[in-house]
Amino acid sequence: IADNACDSRLPERLFATDRFPRHRLNIYSRPNILAFVRHALRGSEVFAKIRESSFGKLFDLPTRQCPVSCKLIHSLLSRQLRCNQEHTLWSVFGKDPLRFSLEEFETITGLNCGSFPDGYEAPDHNRKDANKQKGAHKDPLWQKIVGKYDNITIADLAEELEHDHQMDEWRRIRLALIIILDGVLIASQQIHRPTLRYVQMLDDVDAFLEFPWGRESFLHTVRCMKPPKFEKGNPVDSPVDMLVLKLKQETFRLTGFPLALQLLAFRAIPMLLSKIPAPFNDQTIMDLTEPNLPNHPSIDLDAVLEVEANSSLRVTPLIPLVRGPHPGWGVWPNEKTDDKVTYMEQLIANNHCFSKAMWPGGDCSEPVFTFTPIPEKPVHKKHTVPRKRMESTIKPHKAGKETSVPSENRRSTRLQASSTPTPAPSTELLEARISTLEANATLMVARITGLEATVAKLGASNERLKQKLHWQLKRSRATSLLPQFVVTHRRRSAPHRPQSNDLQGDDHHDSPNSKRRKTNQVTH
Repeated sequence: IADNACDSRLPERLFATDRFPRHRLNIYSRPNILAFVRHALRGSEVFAKIRESSFGKLFDLPTRQCPVSCKLIHSLLSRQLRCNQEHTLWSVFGKDPLRFSLEEFETITGLNCGSFPDGYEAPDHNRKDANKQKGAHKDPLWQKIVGKYDNITIADLAEELEHDHQMDEWRRIRLALIIILDGVLIASQQIHRPTLRYVQMLDDVDAFLEFPWGRESFLHTVRCMKPPKFEKGNPVDSPVDMLVLKLKQETFRLTGFPLALQLLAFRAIPMLLSKIPAPFNDQTIMDLTEPNLPNHPSIDLDAVLEVEANSSLRVTPLIPLVRGPHPGWGVWPNEKTDDKVTYMEQLIANNHCFSKAMWPGGDCSEPVFTFTPIPEKPVHKKHTVPRKRMESTIKPHKAGKETSVPSENRRSTRLQASSTPTPAPSTELLEARISTLEANATLMVARITGLEATVAKLGASNERLKQKLHWQLKRSRATSLLPQFVVTHRRRSAPHRPQSNDLQGDDHHDSPNSKRRKTNQVTH
């Protein structure tokens, strides 16, 4: 098969090449909690015990890479391949595949990803009643560790862990572990709350620390990234179509620990690291002195697209793995095989040079998008002279013979300077500028059209207000002139009466109120 031909033996794309949606994610995991736990338990025996367990490797994560980039993770999910392997996610970045499996998850996080104990089944939050919390406050262990309420949040527990200095070590380590578990590794809701089944497992802390929490966290993470079997408790007829629909929505919910996929991308695609808007450093969460991660944004969508379009892009499909010591590492019982994935893995082993055109299939409802990088403006250096040096070298002007330059020479010098040839921009640069201008023109036309419609509406409203004001003024003038007209008319039409000798203030034309007052006076 030619390099640019579609290879039907490869797994199909979820979305067709260059037709990927670009929307937002709701990620519930908060890696900042790790920095808080490090700060709240600094120098304590509780933290030393957590640090010695498999949870301890989490505090070695590089802080520069920890701010979650929803755009990067969404880009990897929309570029994934359809495969029958339930617990493995394959994505194509640029033209090369990239694997995210339990083995990569343990290599990055250091968590225990061994096999589950016999009879244990990880809950699926998409199933109905997967995480029953009703009546949690009645559980004796819940009352000892969490408290007497079943709607308490992880934030409440964190505040208690930080400020209750009289708390005993027995409860302190259990609170710290449930905060890490439900706030970072297995976050399943926007407002983090402790999970009853995990609180019940804290009866034996040593057994809790030996549990394969890496496998549990990975299941919660990868299940929401791949085509779902259940949606709101009901079986899904077409899981692939359901995932396509979810990724095309404005927002898409992710549970578990999605930061692991982002950290994998930074390790497999080193060029992404240069796009993080923060200085290079080797700082880890252990090195922090504050209870927060560094306050800098993560990589944005433009940077992701720019890296993907770079001709020097290098992607490592399979990162070097660190094999864990626990039994069952990286093995899933009854895992299905996929011939197309096997064929792709063989090409990777043979160092095959992939191309974008090789990848078949995918949803075509999204428009074709080709990223055009915006050319950077050159930065011109300013010629500056130190002030001290300038003051020392400048001498008072002495009157003398001035050597004037003829006007013709000055004119020719200006012409030579203005006609100095400048290097012509390249064709790619011109095309990029034209594309940028066309896109800006389209946006401006849309804005102008909207403004014209708004102006027309305001003009019509203004005319209506003018007419209304005109009629109100006309009516108010008529109303204000009416009493004066009536009085004048009465004065002109009334017959002439002789003047009386009554006291001033008596009026023979009594009003009804005056007549009423006179009647009252006579009666009294």
